[in-house]
Amino acid sequence: QRQMCIRDRKTIVLMRHAHPEYGYDTNDVERRLTSEGRAAAARSAQYLMQNGFVPSVVFTSHAQRAKQTTSVVVQTLNLDPSCVSVHEFIYYGYTTDELLELIKTASDDTDTLMIVGHNPDISTATGNLVSQHGISFPPSAVVVVGFDVDSWQQIEARLGVVISYYASKM
Repeated sequence: QRQMCIRDRKTIVLMRHAHPEYGYDTNDVERRLTSEGRAAAARSAQYLMQNGFVPSVVFTSHAQRAKQTTSVVVQTLNLDPSCVSVHEFIYYGYTTDELLELIKTASDDTDTLMIVGHNPDISTATGNLVSQHGISFPPSAVVVVGFDVDSWQQIEARLGVVISYYASKM
């Protein structure tokens, strides 16, 4: 694998939402996290903090479980809630190109951003960003992808390198 100089790197933290409740009488978008899911999301956020992968921008799906996962991360990392923006398309069915368009909207003052989404799309997008498919994404898992670029405008599919992975145990 390529090594990158940390100061020249843009970093994306991709996270699958934490474990939700299974309610068949609830609309899928409205499913909430379980208490175990909240705890796992907090452990994932603690991992990010301990390893220096703290985002300054967070993009999340509009689904309740993704927004709740994001809320736990924001609280655990002591982030300003205004760093979060909700994007309905992150829910299901987006392409890597659509995700890249969103990523490229980030200010170059931002070195680390985070995307909280859903499987199978978060796994597919991550695989496309690093040209490595089959990355496991259980609930609350995080994959940290580095890009050896100066600007978000230079981010392209298959240019990223996985620099860290964490899957919280339930």
